[in-house]
Amino acid sequence: AESLINLGRISQDLGKLEEALKYYKQAYVMSQALYTGNHPHIATLLSNIGTVYQSLGKNEAALEYFKQALKMRQALYTGYHPDIANSFNNIGRFYTDLGYGQVGIKYYKEALRIYQIIYPDNQHPKVSITFNNLGASYANLGDTGEALKYYEQALKINQVLYTGYHPHIANSLDNIGNVYATLEHTQKA
Repeated sequence: AESLINLGRISQDLGKLEEALKYYKQAYVMSQALYTGNHPHIATLLSNIGTVYQSLGKNEAALEYFKQALKMRQALYTGYHPDIANSFNNIGRFYTDLGYGQVGIKYYKEALRIYQIIYPDNQHPKVSITFNNLGASYANLGDTGEALKYYEQALKINQVLYTGYHPHIANSLDNIGNVYATLEHTQKA
């Protein structure tokens, strides 16, 4: 199953989505035969399949797989677990990408809540990514104040986690600059 997953990831990275889906589904069938009931490996495959379906524009299938992954992860882990937060983030991205920003924000905030419990100092890439996702969602909704707040929090974390001219820092600065440009504060942008 691991080889099939690796082939799926490589195919996905190369943009060969149908091929990636084929490999992930083969790995899923094999994993179901290997593991009885809920298993982290199966939950990850469900999430991977959902991501490929979303990239293919097959939104109903994507959401179904994302929700199955979330349900399985909630059954596997009691309390707070990063995989559960990852599932909330995937569903948030799904809704945001479809233009349902408010729904996406709800899922992102749940992911953030879990990450902040797991990483109380906030100094983790997943926290930064989720702040960035929230910033993007608010920016898409035209709420520049909230967008700026979340983008700035992502920047602060990225500046602690990374040094020099790191792409995550540059991305955060770009996002903040875009908000200021939207606000027509060109001297800050």
